Amino acid sequence: MVCPESNADSFWGYRHALPLFGKKATFPPLGLLTVAAMIPSRHSVTLVDMNVRRLAAADVQRADVVFVSAMTVHRESFREVVALCNDLGVPVVAGGPYPSTCYRDIEGVDHFIVNEAEETLASFLRDFEEGSAKSLYCAQDAPELSSTPAPRYDLIDVSDYLNLALQFTRGCPYDCDFCEITAMFGRRIRAKADAQFLAELEVVYRTGYRGTIFIVDDNFIGSPGRSASVLQAIANWQQQRAYPFSFMTQVSVDLGTRDELMDLMKEANFSLVFVGLESPFDESLRLTRKHQNLRADMLCSVRLMQAKGLVVMGGFIVGFDTDPPAIFDMQIEFITSAAIPIAMAGMLVATRGTPLHSRLEQEGRLTGDFSGDPILLMEPNFVPRMPLDVLQKGYARIIDELYAPDSYYGRCLELLARLPKVPINRRDPSSLAKTRRRAFVIRAFLRLAFSAGGLQFLRYIRAAAKINPANLPVSFLFALQGRHFMRLRREFLRRHASRPR
Repeated sequence: MVCPESNADSFWGYRHALPLFGKKATFPPLGLLTVAAMIPSRHSVTLVDMNVRRLAAADVQRADVVFVSAMTVHRESFREVVALCNDLGVPVVAGGPYPSTCYRDIEGVDHFIVNEAEETLASFLRDFEEGSAKSLYCAQDAPELSSTPAPRYDLIDVSDYLNLALQFTRGCPYDCDFCEITAMFGRRIRAKADAQFLAELEVVYRTGYRGTIFIVDDNFIGSPGRSASVLQAIANWQQQRAYPFSFMTQVSVDLGTRDELMDLMKEANFSLVFVGLESPFDESLRLTRKHQNLRADMLCSVRLMQAKGLVVMGGFIVGFDTDPPAIFDMQIEFITSAAIPIAMAGMLVATRGTPLHSRLEQEGRLTGDFSGDPILLMEPNFVPRMPLDVLQKGYARIIDELYAPDSYYGRCLELLARLPKVPINRRDPSSLAKTRRRAFVIRAFLRLAFSAGGLQFLRYIRAAAKINPANLPVSFLFALQGRHFMRLRREFLRRHASRPR
């Protein structure tokens, strides 16, 4: 099994910050680890994550078959993996979001497993063993997650990763115009049983890992009742084990109106949520069918989450047909007022399988396929209504202003002033965990203090210690992440300035 390498400019890759953490990659390939657990024990499975180490020809030559799972951000590396397997004569099986939407145009792959593997993998393995495997296996139904096994965390070294990952649900009740999630997983929320999810927590616990787990659900609160039930179960499990994990996940903005869920998330030791806020301009939210963002005041909802002790990361988009010329100022003003340090601001792109892609295709406005990460994108893959040069200049200004050191640290300090004056993370009190954290903090602090921008970092840490001393560890984490975003800003502005006019 092979996880291709992410695009070097990936927003979530943290390639400029990972050395400070002493890690090689941000997240493990949860999809491959889960598929590996579906393969019968009579087969020997190995996994190479190319974000951790290089894929060697010997790795491929030892295999009877190579499974590759990829998202769009893996596209270029995916092609290289397939070419290597072709050169060595080893069959390739491809699955995951990118192959599932683009398999008709991908060359060199022997077998595609499209959509969710629970419904099709067993059939492929049987046919492959009999020498009669078909080129395409496509799941027609959305499987219940009761059949999904715990991921094979024994196949990786968990110390290579900044965070680990688990999944509780698939699907999202909303149907946003630009989002491929409902096309892949549907609008019906399918959840694991509480006991099933706790068993997966035990799998991670037994690896010895202690830290943050990303629950990768596209909307963790898509079914509020199921969320409340599992949150209470997680809280009890955590308390019995002295809180070995903290959690982050993705939610819709209406979490800010649900006090009970926010309280349960804090009991379970959730500290961070990613929210698709997209735009402060109502007409653009209506155009993209982001109706949930129109039902409540987004700024108020963000502040309510922060007051509960949840750090909010936000997704923002420019390039909607209805965006006014002032949209760039509006985005900067909203993100600043919301005190969102990590704002994933990107140009709109049309990915296959989305209503947006279909509409733009009918209008004859598509200019190609989207490849890579929407952050640092030079132009969209369609003809925008706004003049392209205006869109590019405005977007460059957003990135420039958001991740200039003074602006970034300013949002961090404002957020710290809004967070409770008690630690937002409960921590494993074991002496080993404390020793590891202390060594990491000392090493990373010295590297930040004596690097470019070290004086700004020291001024920020001093101010953070005064504003919210209980959450100084969170302040330090913001600084480490900020190093990555500030480097991306410099790279993007250099590329933007040198592009042909």
